Amino acid sequence: ISPVYSPFLIPLTPQSEAAKILARIGDEVKDKYENKLETAMTELFYSENATITYNRFKDVAKDVVDENLPGWRQVALLLVYGQRAAWRAVESGHHGIGDLVDNTARLLAESAAGFIIQQGGWVKAIEHRDSVLTSKQQIDKLNRPGATYFNLNPFEVLDIDPETSLADIKKRYRQMSILVHPDKNQDDVDRAQKAFEAVNKAYKTLENEEGMKRCKEIIDEAKSRVDDMIKQKRKQLKKEGKPLDVPEDEPEKKKHAVYVQTCKLFADLERMRIERETREMHERKRKAEEEEVEEEKKKTEKEWQKNFEESRAGRVDSWRTFKTGNKKSKNKGMFRPPKPKLEKR
Repeated sequence: ISPVYSPFLIPLTPQSEAAKILARIGDEVKDKYENKLETAMTELFYSENATITYNRFKDVAKDVVDENLPGWRQVALLLVYGQRAAWRAVESGHHGIGDLVDNTARLLAESAAGFIIQQGGWVKAIEHRDSVLTSKQQIDKLNRPGATYFNLNPFEVLDIDPETSLADIKKRYRQMSILVHPDKNQDDVDRAQKAFEAVNKAYKTLENEEGMKRCKEIIDEAKSRVDDMIKQKRKQLKKEGKPLDVPEDEPEKKKHAVYVQTCKLFADLERMRIERETREMHERKRKAEEEEVEEEKKKTEKEWQKNFEESRAGRVDSWRTFKTGNKKSKNKGMFRPPKPKLEKR
């Protein structure tokens, strides 16, 4: 039996992932702007003017889209507006569904293309996802498999760009620390504590001028290594007489390559730090043991010297007693040799 084809079996690309995220954001704004959307549909399909030109489609949209919405939410709301119009057209038997789709694409291009380009493409919607995660989702993210290494990058932990200002970093830190604070997550205290510590450590690192500089240098080094890797690939392709196109020519794939290289560099530096600290610990232990032996030796010598000094008087007295005794022996009398006896003949 041949496997049934399903688009859901295809690995997500950055674009399809962005579409998923925008769809979720769309569900949120749809609930909030439901009344405005319905009023807009009534205006489009049930007014005296039944012709839906692009200008009319655009004018009605102005009554729906809230200019105070954050950028990606505006994009999502525009898509919801276009989707709602297409579905209402199907329900009412309208024949201009293709025009409505074109109008939606045109409106999106005119109203949001500048913002999307400025933000760096659709993949930024994925990054925006992290800024609107719930407490549980943030805790899950900061405790996911491999978090020990992912969380080494403070920009990754706080979901911010390396060029973010310190003021915005502080705002982001406050937002995330509230979300993952153990007191706010009593049903998951242990993991919340780990997440909170990761967020706090990330902010403390970036708050420090030297820490910020070091992290940016790591990211710059990652970019440099990816550029060198791309040059090597092109050199090899040229040598083989093949086209010089490489996957990293696509901005999102290059960005992913930089991300992977950044993770490796942070992990390598952490491993080197642990090895260095382990060596230093063993060195400190060795010196401490040597100092302990030396201290014990000094203590023994000091004790011996103390005992020697304390016994000096006794030794002197013994010697004097010995000498006095010898003198008394000598005063008892002179040595008298025996009288000679006359030999008889």
